[in-house]
Amino acid sequence: MAFHRVINEDKRQKLADICMGQNAAKTANELVVVTVTPNKWKQRAAMNADIVRANFAGREDDTSKRAFKYYDKLIPMVYNNDAWGIRGMVRKLYSFWLGRNKPMVREVSKQDVRVCLHKSAALASMTFMLSMREQGYDTCPMEGFDSKRAKALLGIADHDEITMIISCGVRTEEGIYGERHRVPNEEVIISH
Repeated sequence: MAFHRVINEDKRQKLADICMGQNAAKTANELVVVTVTPNKWKQRAAMNADIVRANFAGREDDTSKRAFKYYDKLIPMVYNNDAWGIRGMVRKLYSFWLGRNKPMVREVSKQDVRVCLHKSAALASMTFMLSMREQGYDTCPMEGFDSKRAKALLGIADHDEITMIISCGVRTEEGIYGERHRVPNEEVIISH
């Protein structure tokens, strides 16, 4: 994942046009383009595994064994979508076989991993936006943009994907369409 901070005035104006001329983009002091970087999974998985190993150094309990198994074996298996064909079928069969007797991650396709990456980027974006609000600034996440032109403008690699573009700054009346609204709780909160 990467956050591309667009502070150059010329690029910011061009990016605002690429965002379909949305007021939130045109009136923003800065724009942040949030991307996922699928080709970096091996590097990030190894980094996470190293950190877990260091955190559990010298421990031999069930928690450390589960953590090692998760980061050393499961994550590489699930995210290894560089090749299709036999390896993809083996991954699905492995998931099916293990899942007969115990819970197992079943979303192992390349598209499943892609969704996971975008969920992680969205959560990081939410944290960023809440932090901006805490500091007295406003943000607006936008999904309406021409991703091909945005990537070309910022030199973002073809294999990387844009999750969203966030406008940042002090809000202006021109950037607000109306009062906030919410879907009623009873439509989205389901108790079991």
